[in-house]
Amino acid sequence: MLYAETTIDPQLVTPGPLGFAAIVFVAVATTLLVFDMVRRVRRQRILAQVEAKLDAEEAAAKTAK
Repeated sequence: MLYAETTIDPQLVTPGPLGFAAIVFVAVATTLLVFDMVRRVRRQRILAQVEAKLDAEEAAAKTAK
C-alpha cells in the first residue's frame, strides 16, 4: 500500500517545453523527408519514361533503315 499513499506531481511526469520542441522537430523533419522522397521518386519515374521513349525511338529508327 506504499504506492497508494504517495501522490505524483504532474509537473514531474510531463514532457515540458523541451519534449514539445523535440516532437515538433521530429514532425517537421519527417515531413521534409517525405516531401524529398516523393520528389526523388517522381524524378526517377520521369527519367525512366524518357529513357524508355528514347529507346523506343532508337529501335524504330533502326528498323526503318
